[in-house]
Amino acid sequence: MIRTFATAAVSASLLAAPAFAQSTSKTGEAMSEPSIAQPAQPMTPPAPRFSWTGGYAGAQLGYGQLSLNNAPNRNGGTASLFGGYRMDMGQAVLGVEGVVTPVYPGSSTLPGDDSIRGSASLLLSAGVPLGADQRTLAYVNAGPTVLRTGGGGESSDTSTGGTVGVGVDYMLNDNMLVRGGVAHTRVNSVGIENTRVRNTSANVGIGFKF
Repeated sequence: MIRTFATAAVSASLLAAPAFAQSTSKTGEAMSEPSIAQPAQPMTPPAPRFSWTGGYAGAQLGYGQLSLNNAPNRNGGTASLFGGYRMDMGQAVLGVEGVVTPVYPGSSTLPGDDSIRGSASLLLSAGVPLGADQRTLAYVNAGPTVLRTGGGGESSDTSTGGTVGVGVDYMLNDNMLVRGGVAHTRVNSVGIENTRVRNTSANVGIGFKF
């Protein structure tokens, strides 16, 4: 009788062990701490992009060399007024600019008693905006130039040539710009003695966008 009871007790213990283990496993799983999602890091907004679309005007000073085929070269200061309009296309900026130059390097007197009285250029430009805020514009330009001469008691005359240039404009704020660049002008057959005129100058200037 006692042996039968002991056998039954052992069997009951063996059957209860898996159930207890399963209960412990489930209880342990239920007691584990839930994972907490980390908050997303705030994104830094990009710097606002500047638009070059609009008109502008200003003045520039420079230093250059006036080269003549039948007279010594002249070095000296130059002065110009400029104005134009640009269209910002996103990856490129296109525009047109007029430049009036009343002051040429050195003496403006040419062989044959002629003198340079100034020039006017109409330039097409293409540029690329640079920097995170796009406030720097590197560009090239080119177009026709009309050189005005006169002297010797005769009426003034004009000769047509061309100008090419490179430059960089930078916006100090939304309205004021500074610039630097190099321009080369070439005009053949100027004045009474058909002088060939070459002018290369480096310029710096200030302007206003509106």
